[in-house]
Amino acid sequence: MQRAIRLRTALLAATIMCVSGCISTVAGVPRVGGDRAPLSFGPDLAAAHLGDVLLDVATVNRFMGTNDMTELRTYDQMPGDDGSYSDGACAGAVFNTVEAAYKGSGYVATKGAQYSDAGSKHYVDEGLVAYGSGADARKVLASAQNSWHRCMGKHVTYKAKNDSSITWTIRAPVTADG
Repeated sequence: MQRAIRLRTALLAATIMCVSGCISTVAGVPRVGGDRAPLSFGPDLAAAHLGDVLLDVATVNRFMGTNDMTELRTYDQMPGDDGSYSDGACAGAVFNTVEAAYKGSGYVATKGAQYSDAGSKHYVDEGLVAYGSGADARKVLASAQNSWHRCMGKHVTYKAKNDSSITWTIRAPVTADG
């Protein structure tokens, strides 16, 4: 995909501990893009470069306060979902990047990585979802925020295809540093 797209990372789940970020200094001259707005906080990225801003395992360990996290897998397609939810509207608040939460949203690319520690006490799913324009991303963000707020305080059970189930309690999403 040759066309430049804007990176949109604002649609990260509130329940699953998801970390993402980038701290670096780059050379160049600042310039205003064509669609800069509140969600425009990074460089324009081509879909092929989404992985360049994923955190490495050392950084994930630092955020989690451990040295035991290892990478389970990476993905470059929206993970499918063979299970069911007690409340499907809360899928995006339970899992970070899952087709049930993004279906029909118009995303153009996704990239992510999953990490866990020994004994699976902690789990991190870091996902990036890109849209063709800032307006598209803001529309999806507004919808997700409404969904997350509607799901706050709910117990949502996810039943996997293999009949195992897990119940999540949805807490309020928190925005830090904008």
